[in-house]
Amino acid sequence: MAAVTGESLATLQEQLSETLAASELPVADELFGALDVLDSSAGLRRSLTDPAREAQERAASCAASSEPRRVRPQ
Repeated sequence: MAAVTGESLATLQEQLSETLAASELPVADELFGALDVLDSSAGLRRSLTDPAREAQERAASCAASSEPRRVRPQ
């Protein structure tokens, strides 16, 4: 299980570094906004990481929580 998690993390870091290298500040703002939403919602974190749920169900949880909100002051 740890190997799968390590591989997933490595893949994510590679994809994220490519995206960030080609992006501007609005992308960073969106990423921090998503992080704020995840940090503020234990239920969302549980639903996104529940191995018993299908990927489509987890994506629907994320879409339902994607209502714009700003936690960090600008």
